[in-house]
Amino acid sequence: MTAPTDVRHSERGAAGEPARPAGATKVRKLPILLVVLVATGLLGAAFAVPLVLGTGLVAKSSADYFNELPAELSAPVLGRDTRLLNADGSVLAVLHDPENRVPVTIAQIPQAMQTAIIDIEDSRFYTHNGVDTKGLARAALRNSQAGGVQEGGSTITQQYVKNVLLNSAATSSEQQDARAQNIGRKLREARLALAVDAQLTKPQILEGYLNLAYFGNGAYGIGAAAKRYFNVPVERLNVAQAAMLAGLVRSPTQYDPLKNPVDAKARRNQVLDRMQELGHLTPAQGQSARSSGLGLNPLAPPAQGDACVQSIAPFYCDYVRNNLRNDPALGSTPEARDRRLNAGGLTIKTTLAPTVQTAAQNAVDRAASDSEDVGVSQVVMRPGTGEVLAMAVNRKYGTGPGETTLPLPTLPYLQPGSTFKTFTLATALEKGLPMSTSFFSPACYVSPVYNISQSARDNTSGSTCSDGFSNAEPDEVGTYSIPEATWKSVNTFYIQLEEKVGVPAVVDTATKLGIPKDRLKGVGPTSGSLTLGGFPVSPLDMATAYATLAASGKRCDPNFIVSAADGNGKPMPVSNKQSCSQVMDARVADQVTGVLEGVITQGTGNPNASIGQVAAGKTGTTDSFVSAWFVGYTRELAS
Repeated sequence: MTAPTDVRHSERGAAGEPARPAGATKVRKLPILLVVLVATGLLGAAFAVPLVLGTGLVAKSSADYFNELPAELSAPVLGRDTRLLNADGSVLAVLHDPENRVPVTIAQIPQAMQTAIIDIEDSRFYTHNGVDTKGLARAALRNSQAGGVQEGGSTITQQYVKNVLLNSAATSSEQQDARAQNIGRKLREARLALAVDAQLTKPQILEGYLNLAYFGNGAYGIGAAAKRYFNVPVERLNVAQAAMLAGLVRSPTQYDPLKNPVDAKARRNQVLDRMQELGHLTPAQGQSARSSGLGLNPLAPPAQGDACVQSIAPFYCDYVRNNLRNDPALGSTPEARDRRLNAGGLTIKTTLAPTVQTAAQNAVDRAASDSEDVGVSQVVMRPGTGEVLAMAVNRKYGTGPGETTLPLPTLPYLQPGSTFKTFTLATALEKGLPMSTSFFSPACYVSPVYNISQSARDNTSGSTCSDGFSNAEPDEVGTYSIPEATWKSVNTFYIQLEEKVGVPAVVDTATKLGIPKDRLKGVGPTSGSLTLGGFPVSPLDMATAYATLAASGKRCDPNFIVSAADGNGKPMPVSNKQSCSQVMDARVADQVTGVLEGVITQGTGNPNASIGQVAAGKTGTTDSFVSAWFVGYTRELAS
């Protein structure tokens, strides 16, 4: 059964619609509006006193104050999933609104539903201009007779405004302001309601209201409510169902059909009575609907899960999401950014390359299974652009047994070992030291410049080198040039090379190539273990720095977004954009690359790092083999 389609009111823009009052006309009605607000109990006595004096001056002051209130309302795009896309346009992940909301258009909402909500909430919806002074007067009379506030007189437009303000509130404090029972909120809502009525059509206002209203039991908006209570799409709501939902908005708890079915049915019948009273149901239609049961077929709200879990690159997905949560382009507060990111209908195209991600994931999975104690992580970047193409971990992403959300690709969790020698090498070449620079490198070298840390002493306790720096292998004793010492990764050579150039210079080189400064904030001028990788960094840090060498000294900060658009398809100025600069002379960077190529062809990277084409890289291990690294690159990829 459906309600008659004629609501008996013309819409804005319809042929023959009477002219709307101009803004000045609305202002002239203001003193009456304020007096009625006072009479209804919606405005306090302190504000009522000057009004009832009836002076023209007070009325003018009130009107001036009213007109100075904000008259623009920015309605949020809500309940629309945000899509994270891969670089090829395929879907990386879909971020969902934490609220159960199914946005619908006014064309999808049956006339029975539109009629029911208007009849019970605001029967003059199609004739007033956003604030119904006659409705307020009626509410005032009823409240006076009842000796308390029994009816508020708010129009659907005012309720829409309130819901917009609530959903736009960025903080809990702003949400409290949007709910506050005070003069300021009521006047602001009234002012905005007049503006909204002038800017939007009645169907647009009704659509917005029905998508924002809360219907209880976790159902936000009419689309979700139809599914929650009856498990039907909104288009299939009948008169009785529509009346029940329309009755819920006044008090979703009191009229909750799942917990209070008797009250819910009484309220539903009250709505049906009102529809019949206004001529929108025939007596037969009304009686038929009232005699029916509630017809509930409740559907539980969708389970809330982490959208990144099902992604082909869950740790990359999490990395992108966390960066966007800190992007001011999405809002001024964490709450506002989260709301827009999850429910703003954004489309964000990332730099992730599915083929590269698949290869990286296969590589880490082959290195160690997710059941082993060894954690393996890989990050792949494109030199010259900073595009992050892949992030892989040999662990399942999640919070369940055997799962983790620990961001191994981006976390400064482990020391990089001898992969950090590359920065001492680059510093020496940048300072003009020739490749032939050589040192005798003993098995144990006690530096006259650098302190050895207590932890290093602990790791070498019982050895013959507890007060010095030692090589990884006893047979590395000898005299080496820069290339040879790099290929074999001779520790005592690199300590002496670091003495030659100075720790601060190595720090400067590492940070300009791409290691974040805060990773090295504990490094002092006598921290000789720096060149041996004694300070934790992340795989992303190292991939960034080595990509700079691959690009002949052109550093590009990690870049994870190709483009971003808001819920209306308009480009968004997200802060993550390609940022590149030449930080090292290209000849020096290419010299470093030439040395690192030898690591693969005749050094510690041979033969495991050979990939059948020209590549460069550096191996690294830490004490007791807590971690083992390889950072390598071609002109096209750094990993």
